[in-house]
Amino acid sequence: MSFAATWRARRLGIALALLLPAVLLGGLLKGSLIAHLLVQFPALVIAGVLLGASTARREARAGAPTTASAATTEGVAAILLAGFCLAFWMLPRWVDAAVLDPWADGAKIASLVLLAGVPLGWGWRRVGPLARAVVWANATSMLLVMGMLYVTFPQRLCNTYLVDQQVALGWAVLTLALALAASGAIRALAGEAIAGAFSPRRGAARSVPRGPLQATR
Repeated sequence: MSFAATWRARRLGIALALLLPAVLLGGLLKGSLIAHLLVQFPALVIAGVLLGASTARREARAGAPTTASAATTEGVAAILLAGFCLAFWMLPRWVDAAVLDPWADGAKIASLVLLAGVPLGWGWRRVGPLARAVVWANATSMLLVMGMLYVTFPQRLCNTYLVDQQVALGWAVLTLALALAASGAIRALAGEAIAGAFSPRRGAARSVPRGPLQATR
């Protein structure tokens, strides 16, 4: 078995290892607001991301004809679809629906995997560093706003959870947002340092091999 096939099998195994507990233990995870939104949601999305990234790699190896601009446009559209899906299920109205209605919960599981995770994993490999940085910054700012809302809002946003769980979720989301911001800053600085280390310095004279006549002057 080739390395690519082995890695693809491992990626599929990791996706199943995330997906199955998130589905089978859904009733237990939904008992806590933090476990519901910060454990089950990410597990479902990451499982879809792994599947989408595997599909993108397979298309790249197959040599599907496409231009750079078309690939970027398709990637941005896929990431926007994933963002809209995530934003929809983060609304308190639909968080409550996923807890109370089994049909809504099933729709949540399917859409987070197929409409959020898979497009995100597929589109992420098709966009450039600038588009990835924009998505990263927007996700961080959205989490900051969401965390502040859950911490400061005096009433329950989700009727199926208590106010103290809401506040705890807000602080957890704020911590996650700060971690994402720090990670993005470190990656940007590290990327600039690496690029600067391998780029030629301005004003540095390039070494030109001297011929025998030049050497005697």
